[in-house]
Amino acid sequence: MIARPSAAIVIALTLALGSGCGQGHGALVSSDLECQSAPFTSRATSGDLERDPLEGPATTAIHDGAVRDDLVLDNALRLEPPREDDRAAYAGSSALCMVLASSMVQGGNVGQQSADTIAFGLGRVTVPAELLSGHEPQGDAVAYSGSTDGVSTVFAKTPPPEPYEGRLAWIGIVSDISNCHFNRISGSDPITDPTPPTQSHNYGVFIVDAATGSDLVRYSEPGPCGGSDTSPSFGVPITQMSVPWTLVSEEPDRSSAQIAFQVGPCDGYEGVVLADQDNPALVGVYVQRPSTSSCAPNHRIVEKMRAAVVGAKLPAHLEHAPVGPYVG
Repeated sequence: MIARPSAAIVIALTLALGSGCGQGHGALVSSDLECQSAPFTSRATSGDLERDPLEGPATTAIHDGAVRDDLVLDNALRLEPPREDDRAAYAGSSALCMVLASSMVQGGNVGQQSADTIAFGLGRVTVPAELLSGHEPQGDAVAYSGSTDGVSTVFAKTPPPEPYEGRLAWIGIVSDISNCHFNRISGSDPITDPTPPTQSHNYGVFIVDAATGSDLVRYSEPGPCGGSDTSPSFGVPITQMSVPWTLVSEEPDRSSAQIAFQVGPCDGYEGVVLADQDNPALVGVYVQRPSTSSCAPNHRIVEKMRAAVVGAKLPAHLEHAPVGPYVG
């Protein structure tokens, strides 16, 4: 089951990123993205004390909304400052929404960050082509399975990453600690020394094309919480998205309805859409989407929609959940 938002808070940036997270309500919704959570939380009030502040060269190389100094990681990823005349056609606020809603190498989401746990800005990105040529698609989406009313879940597919050769992009760097935290919390074979190798800062790097907002690439440094012990890894992260839908028909007794929405060939989604359990009038369609041009184009599908509680009736008036990346 994909997590569902209870409210939408339009993103408020303290970085020099520009606008771009618009409103999207009602049956006919805007194509603009709306972040489901503010990007930065106060760690003192939120109880977020598990993550340490981001350290290492990323904190000095990226600040004030841009890459300021060259940064090379593992001889595999090069970040450079933008050129003087560089302008991003895709808003940095929307790109940050997508990064926060994307998956880490172990499947958990980046999620909400504090101001001191993420470095984010505009820069030029290069990945040696030979590091991508042997990449095999990986199933590193947030896994969920099963069926609803006998209709099976559709799983997301992760294609190979697109190359970056000095391409202008939005870059987000966070600590890639999902595996360490999972083991510690679950009690399954805990990592006794979660400290990454000396050559690694245990970064998870997320790259978003600054022209289109597509071709997301996730880069994980070597280490027990990121890539393998000896080499970094590249992949296409899965972004949790709420997509627009339209009402097609409704049963006279309001036991169910048919709604239409657009999905891509790589999207994952549930076989039956359920209205919000706490607010039965609120309907959102949530997909797991690898945002890359190789997964276009989208196509229209029609699915059954019903109340979250079996046997319950749909309200006479249905409300559209906000659209855009969902940050858990």
